[in-house]
Amino acid sequence: MDIKVGNFDKLIEIFKETLVELDGYINEKGVINWSRAVKLFKKIAEFELKFINDKLDEQVAQQKTAPKYQKFLEEVDNFTVEINKENLEEVEELKEEYDELEKWEEELEKNMEDGAEEEDETMITPPIKKEPINLAKAKIINRPPPQKPHPIEEDEAGALGQAIYNDLEIEEAEDYLTKHSNEENISILLSARALENDIKFMSSLVKVYQRNKSDARKYYYEEKFKFDVEKEPQELTKILTVYMQGLQFVLSYYYTNCPSWSWFYPYYYSPLISDLSNLMEHLNLTNISHTGNLINFDYGKPYDPFKQLLLILPIGSSHLLPPGIAKAVTDEDAPLHQYYPTEFELDPFGAVFDSEYIAKIPFVDEELLDREYEKVMKTVALTPEEIARNATNENTLFEWDYHMKEYEIQPTLPYYDTIMGKIKTTTFSLESIPFDPTKILDSLPPSNPFISQ
Repeated sequence: MDIKVGNFDKLIEIFKETLVELDGYINEKGVINWSRAVKLFKKIAEFELKFINDKLDEQVAQQKTAPKYQKFLEEVDNFTVEINKENLEEVEELKEEYDELEKWEEELEKNMEDGAEEEDETMITPPIKKEPINLAKAKIINRPPPQKPHPIEEDEAGALGQAIYNDLEIEEAEDYLTKHSNEENISILLSARALENDIKFMSSLVKVYQRNKSDARKYYYEEKFKFDVEKEPQELTKILTVYMQGLQFVLSYYYTNCPSWSWFYPYYYSPLISDLSNLMEHLNLTNISHTGNLINFDYGKPYDPFKQLLLILPIGSSHLLPPGIAKAVTDEDAPLHQYYPTEFELDPFGAVFDSEYIAKIPFVDEELLDREYEKVMKTVALTPEEIARNATNENTLFEWDYHMKEYEIQPTLPYYDTIMGKIKTTTFSLESIPFDPTKILDSLPPSNPFISQ
């Protein structure tokens, strides 16, 4: 679903309708009541096809109106015509040679049928073979004849990937991109291809859903999770369980504190809302009247700053780490190197803009990360400044205090002047801040001016 096409308003409407039917709130002071939550999921699931269709419509509209994409399509189309012109002469020669050979075979076969003697057959000589022809270029033999370049029509917006990878040789396409393209155009090409592929998937999903919802469900999990939901229902249970954890993780993070320093969602995609609506059945929790506090997290401890950066930075940003630590991922023989690819798949998954696409990079093996980090920290020589950067300290609160004596504040960044200020600093840890559920109001207080007396 997408707020840009009004679906957020629809979601709020569904929430309000569901809330009045419940016996309490879904969010009980930072803890999800799952028996109530699934009732909301069931209401949302009624509009599942609509939300998918809206996303598809938005993607198609974006593809048709992207001016840079359309311009690049024209360039590729013109290039395709020129390549065909160059190769058609050779192809015609090859076709003529094949025609002559075929004619000779037919004549030979006819003579044999008429009872000609074997020695007479030798008098029918095959055509002289011409100079070798580039068979790689000859692959365009089945292509349509070149046509005059024409403006790209709306329904041709999906032709970019085919023009490059079907109508042209891979080598020729790469040569074209090298000579006639720049980084921006290559980025447009890759983004457009990803969007085109996702539109095909979304279109297929909508068509299958309209025909049979169960088939659509099967198709979705096969395409995105690579398993058969009917044959391996236990895999769906795993996905739903960890997705439940994710919902509670977010709520706990904002209500209390980070519930776990090691938890993460180990999939690229979410389950279908229709499966979330049957959450209690999937997890055999239908007989539980109250489902609060079903989820417990392993709190763990925060990573060292350099270890955290090692985990999340792309390999192109590894220069932000001390060189000795960066080698743990930049060296091609390093065990962690495989988790930091420079080429990876992008999946729009219903998104329109490439900044919203899913980058399908591998999930780092946490145990391997721990081992390699400990190994490199035993050998790397850090400067005093780097040691300070890598320390896990308490939080510092800075407050302006008129009662304090003014003092000079030195900037830590270049080009900034020294200033005078009255700044009060207080250090604290998040764990030391108590969470008091009694201070969370279920509704507006009676004294609120918006409530009529």
